[in-house]
Amino acid sequence: MEPAGGGKLIEVLKAILFGIVEGITEWLPISSTGHMILLNEFVHLDVSSAFYEMFEVVIQFGAILAVILLFWKKIFPFDWSMRARREKRVNRKEIWRMWGMILISTLPA
Repeated sequence: MEPAGGGKLIEVLKAILFGIVEGITEWLPISSTGHMILLNEFVHLDVSSAFYEMFEVVIQFGAILAVILLFWKKIFPFDWSMRARREKRVNRKEIWRMWGMILISTLPA
């Protein structure tokens, strides 16, 4: 007989494993979603399909948020510091160009 709450602990540990896999594979140039699908085949979360779909979105949002926070100074186009006001804004044009390409890449085909 399983101890009370033991099944929930196993599911939490599985979710942590999914988070670790997502965090590692987000940085690789291959699909982190594909890794999540494969992991779910081997370590199936005992949740409803609606919950699992929401879980995938939330866990990927966390990985994307981590990337944004890590590269914030490189991707944020506004710099209100005095140093930036004195210097030429050569990099600013590159940052806006990058944001334009990001927006274009998110448009549906």
